[in-house]
Amino acid sequence: MKLNQSLMVLTMTMFIFQPAHADVRIFHPGKHKTDVSSMKEDIEHNRDQIFTDGIKLNSLELKVNDQELKINYNKQQIDEHKKGIDKNKSDINTNKEKIEEQQKIINNNELHTIINDIKIKYDEKKISLNTEKITKNNKKISDAYGLISENTTKINQLDLNQQRFETKTEHKFAAMDKRIGNYHHKAMAGVSSAMSMSAIPFVEGKRFSFGFGAGSYGGQGAVSFGSQFRLSEQIRSSAYMSYDSNKSIGVAAGISFGW
Repeated sequence: MKLNQSLMVLTMTMFIFQPAHADVRIFHPGKHKTDVSSMKEDIEHNRDQIFTDGIKLNSLELKVNDQELKINYNKQQIDEHKKGIDKNKSDINTNKEKIEEQQKIINNNELHTIINDIKIKYDEKKISLNTEKITKNNKKISDAYGLISENTTKINQLDLNQQRFETKTEHKFAAMDKRIGNYHHKAMAGVSSAMSMSAIPFVEGKRFSFGFGAGSYGGQGAVSFGSQFRLSEQIRSSAYMSYDSNKSIGVAAGISFGW
């Protein structure tokens, strides 16, 4: 703007002083008529020069205005760039904070990785020890399988022996039951014989008495006969015989004294 004002002042100054100089020359004494033509030519030349200079000044003013527009545009661009720079600076600071946070996370991850590596090595050592123990246990298990197989054979043999023993025992118990049953029958038959003998009645006051009797007990039975003798007033004797359902014969005799 200051440049435009300076150019306008310069133009007006040139315009004012040039005609004045021409007027002075016109009324200067002792000059010829040709000087007027020369002065007129100078005035026209100066006018043309002023016009040309005015055009140049206008062109220069346009250029100056264009430069001012460009300067203003550049200033706006600079302001916008400054805003962008400020924003980028803020974003950079934000990114820096995020990078620092990410770096912390990376450091923590590296620390966790180191810890995990230590744990993995420790676990690998434990796995190695466990593998050795498993190998030993597998050997023990294999040996145990051998013992189990051997014991199974022995157990099977014992089972066979037990079965044989049980069979023999069952046979013995069956035989024993049979014998006990026989003994039971014989006992019941014996009781029946005793009952049949005791059931024989005798005639009192006679020197000789003979009688029969029968008895049954426990599913068995017997018949018997007996006699009684009075040898004197102080001596008596008796005799009995029985036959039971178990095909057994029983004999009994007795004597008694009185005084």
